[in-house]
Amino acid sequence: MSLESRLQEASQEFQKLQIDLTKVVEARQQLDAQLSENESVKKVVKCGNIIKRNLTFYYFNNQEFEQLMPENTIYKLIGPILVQQDQAEAKSNVDTRLAFIQNEMFEFSSIINSTRSFIPHI
Repeated sequence: MSLESRLQEASQEFQKLQIDLTKVVEARQQLDAQLSENESVKKVVKCGNIIKRNLTFYYFNNQEFEQLMPENTIYKLIGPILVQQDQAEAKSNVDTRLAFIQNEMFEFSSIINSTRSFIPHI
């Protein structure tokens, strides 16, 4: 195999790795945005705010999500209708989503790091 063909092969492999790295970084950034959006559900929201999380909306009445009292009501926006949702279910959904997103972010970060460490060896 000539030097020119080896260089061309290495260049193509490098370009493929760069494309793969770009896709993984974009996916990681999307997860980061989703994580921020889901974490905002747990923070203070003003009275009457509707917080969008993916295609789900939660309506709070001037409370922190974690400090809601049993008498407080949570509404989930489904289409054009606000539907009352059980607090335990809503909290569980948010916590489950946060755990899932954090796990996915860790996996994508590992892929990014391994791809970046492999690139100099080409």
